[in-house]
Amino acid sequence: MNDVIVKIDDVEISDMQSIRDALGQYDPEDRITVTAMRGDIEKRIKLTLAEKDKISPMNRRSNQQNSMGSRLSRRRKAFPNAFQHDSTLTARNCGGPLVNLKGQVIGVNIARAGRVASYSLPVSTIAPIVDQLKTGELDPKIVNKEAIARVDQELVELTERLGGLPDRREELQRKLEQERIRMEAQADILKDLKTKLKQQEAAITKQRKALVNVEEEIRRSEKVRGRLDSRRKLLTTGLR
Repeated sequence: MNDVIVKIDDVEISDMQSIRDALGQYDPEDRITVTAMRGDIEKRIKLTLAEKDKISPMNRRSNQQNSMGSRLSRRRKAFPNAFQHDSTLTARNCGGPLVNLKGQVIGVNIARAGRVASYSLPVSTIAPIVDQLKTGELDPKIVNKEAIARVDQELVELTERLGGLPDRREELQRKLEQERIRMEAQADILKDLKTKLKQQEAAITKQRKALVNVEEEIRRSEKVRGRLDSRRKLLTTGLR
């Protein structure tokens, strides 16, 4: 339809790279609002992001092969500071420590990326985050504040759209029941009318037959009258 994307949430879009940069800030299953221009009309479309690997046929084949070893993590790429190792790991076990042969914790497992590939974040990256977690700055309510606000706004809009729909539904159900009762009553009346119509049709047929018989009798009588009149005339005039 030649729609032109001009904004993703609050980010202005000018070219394909800005679209990539904007989408790169989100994860699969995140909700976004795309603003597009269709001619002179502005359209706002709410979308749920899918995982690229799930919609690309080539990636699906690759993922199928990689999944033969174990179940893969939903996010398994684009980790700037992660390092790879080949320890046997499943997606559900990510989040635990990675220990070397000396028993030292050298990282935290964050993803199972392939049949023989797992990713971990080094301790040097994790330690500052742990300190930050202790401050409460990474509380989900704070980190996801904007996303929560967008969801809340969608809930408000949804509530407004729903508005009096439940009452409207009850009203329509009530009217529907009234119309159903009225239709049944009309059906009963129609049934009675059909019965009376059949009775009247039978009466008309009977009267029509009687009328035909009378008319036939009249014609026969007229013929007899004509013969008798002729006979009387002959008798009164003496003519035979």
